[in-house]
Formats: sequence, C-alpha cells, structure tokens
Amino acid sequence: MTSNAASAAPSGQSAVGEHEQLQALYRTATDEGGRVTLYMGGDAPGFFDFIPQAFRTQFPGIQVNTITDLSKYHDARIDNQLVTDNLVADVAILQTTHDFDRWKAMSQLLRYRPVGWDHVFDNAKDPDSHWASAYYGVFSPIVGIHRCLPTRATSVPQTCSAPCSPTRSSPPGPTMTTRCSSSANRSTPTPTTSSCTRTGMAGVCQAVCVG
Repeated sequence: MTSNAASAAPSGQSAVGEHEQLQALYRTATDEGGRVTLYMGGDAPGFFDFIPQAFRTQFPGIQVNTITDLSKYHDARIDNQLVTDNLVADVAILQTTHDFDRWKAMSQLLRYRPVGWDHVFDNAKDPDSHWASAYYGVFSPIVGIHRCLPTRATSVPQTCSAPCSPTRSSPPGPTMTTRCSSSANRSTPTPTTSSCTRTGMAGVCQAVCVG
C-alpha cells in the first residue's frame, strides 16, 4: 500500500520490460530489509500459503508474512493503523473493493502499473494506477439437470399460468426448472403435475408446459 519499494518501481511508461521491473523491486525490497506483509481476504488461515511459497522461490531472501482473514476485518485493521500512523500491511488483496477508492481519496495508496496493465478490464482497475484487481469472477444461475423429471414432448408446447414449487432452494434466475401443478385451460386432458421452464420470478409463473 505505502511501501517504498512500490514507489520506486517503474510506472509502466519508463519500464523496458517485466523482468527489469521485478528486479528493480527485488533489489529495493532487499535493501529495505526484505520483509513484506500481505493482508489476504479469505475464510481460513493458511488457505493462500501457496502465494508466499511461490514468491520465495522466485525471490529468495524475501520474507513474506501472509495474514489471511475476512476482508471486513482486514479493512478495519488497516483503517485503525492509518489513524494511529502504524501501517502494517504492505499489500492488501481484499473483497471489499470500495475500500480502495476510499483509501485512494485519503492519499494512502501508491501508484503502480504492472506489465499487462492495458489488458486489464477498465472496470477492474483504477484509472490513476492506484489499485488493480487480482481476481475477477461472476455469479450465474446453475440448474442441476439431474434433478429434473423426464418429460413427454408434445407437438406444440402450450403456454400456461401455474403455481410453482421449485424442486430445490436456489436464488431466482433467468431460468429455473420447476415442478408445477398445471391450471392451464387446454382442450386435451393434462396430468396434475407437469414439468415446465420457469420464466417468472416467484409464486405464479408464466411457463411453457410439456406433458
């Protein structure tokens, strides 16, 4: 965050290559004592131990102290350290991304633009190079098709309104396989239970029923 080694690193404009940048950081960090403290957002201590192990292999002589805890606890620690002028963390990888904009506004983050910066999504980095995302992911709806009952196809699926009871508990999504008690007005008899693809959100769904 406010490491002198980071401030001494090239910002990207004057860098001639990734190797030269890393070696410059390595030399500066060694001169400063070779100690780095990383605050890592995570559920269990030791979960990210592979990071310092790989780092020490690449940069022998550097001692990496990785402290893993929930991000909501780490950001409170950092805030307290900033208030008391006793910052411990050199680097922080946290899920509470809003904190980095706040710390930037407080002038507590240094600028660093690594190699490959231009390939990072614009919404995953600070335009002024004060922070960048380490991980990027999305949440999407998942349906366990192995839980779906076999259906009997008809020549022309018909649209119906029916009260829906999801076969499993899951967040609402664009589509969800459910089992419905059909109340459609159809010219041919229909089974009491039909399988349908749910396109509504909850309660009574608009569905294409097959049965």
